[in-house]
Parts: sequence; C-alpha cells; structure tokens
Amino acid sequence: MKRVIILCLIFVSLCAFGCTRQAAQGAAPSDNAGAKAETADSEIAADGKVEAAEVKTEGADAKAESKGSIKYVDDAGQPLGLQLDIAAVLPGEVTEIERKVGADGIYHLAWLFNGMVSYSLERLPKAELGEGGVREAFARLEPDAYDASLRPDDDMTHRLNGAVAWMWYYSTGHNEDTRTNTDYYIQRDDFDYRFSVSVPADFADEYKQAVKSLVNGLVFVTR
Repeated sequence: MKRVIILCLIFVSLCAFGCTRQAAQGAAPSDNAGAKAETADSEIAADGKVEAAEVKTEGADAKAESKGSIKYVDDAGQPLGLQLDIAAVLPGEVTEIERKVGADGIYHLAWLFNGMVSYSLERLPKAELGEGGVREAFARLEPDAYDASLRPDDDMTHRLNGAVAWMWYYSTGHNEDTRTNTDYYIQRDDFDYRFSVSVPADFADEYKQAVKSLVNGLVFVTR
C-alpha cells in the first residue's frame, strides 16, 4: 500500500514538472518577440536620430551654401559691385529721402540730416574724361546752378586710390532759398560717381564740420 502511494506521488510530481516546463517553453517565444520588438524599436529610434541628424546637417550645408552665394543686388536683381559710399556717421537725425536704382547699375541715393543738410551719392554713365566732359555732365545735372567753380581735387584723387576727382562749388535757389552746394565728381573706368552736399546758405558755417565729415568719409566699397 505504501508503495502504491509513493508511486502516485512520483507520478503527480512528474506531471506537474512537465506542465511547468511546457508553460515556460510556450512563454519563451513571446518574451523573445517582446525583446526583439524592443530591439527593433531601439533601432528605429536610432535610425530616426541618425536620419534627423543627416537632415539637420544637410540643412546646415544648404544654409551655408546659400549664405556663401548671397550677392548685393539692385532693385532689378543685378549686382551693384563697386560703389561710392560714406563711412562717416553724423551726430543727428538722418533720413533717407530718395532711392533710385536701375537695372543698368545707375543709382541715386539721397539723405537729409537734421532737416537742413541734404546729401546724395550717384553712379552715372561715363562722361568724357577730363574737364570738358565733367562740365558737360554738370550742365545736365544742375542746369540752374550759378556762381560755379570747378577744379581738380588731387587730395580726393589720392584718397580714392587714383580715381580722377573734381570739386564743383556752386549756388542754387535765391533769397531765403539760396543753398550752398559742394559736389565731387569722380571718374573711373566703369562709371562716373558723384557725391553732392547742399546746405541753406544762412547755415553754411553752422554745418561746415558736418560737410567736412561727409567729404572725408568718401570711400569706394564692393557690395
């Protein structure tokens, strides 16, 4: 009788062990699948990061390339190239009052300082080199000028690295509207350039230093 009971206990133990093992084996594929899914998710996340990094790098490269290809152009999309510019900064209110830029590279830019001093920069079609050509150009540009005097300006020529410079001093308007004007006409191989500054005659002495600063600030730049 005891032997029978022992055999029954052994049999029950074996059955329980077999069931437990089978359950463990059945669960293993599911766990492996979960692990594989986790690994796949990690790989996808890693790939996503790599892809995002690549996109970011490409974007940076495109931005750098775009930045390197930026050109300063006129209103018609043409490069301006060499320009006459003013390096001086005036201690007061400066307002841009005119801006005309043509597709042919001709431009006229004008400002007003403290509501009194007007000054402008122009790039013009080439006139004949020398005094005769400059006088003809001024006759077209300022037909109402009077009390005019024209002379070569060797100091300005030297300051602008050899560009031929002329200084033209003249008056415009009458009575309380009389204005004192100083122009610099500069001739190069590509274009002619003109800087003009105009002050009410009654305030010429008051703004003498401002005019001097503008003239001394003339410089050629490439944009």
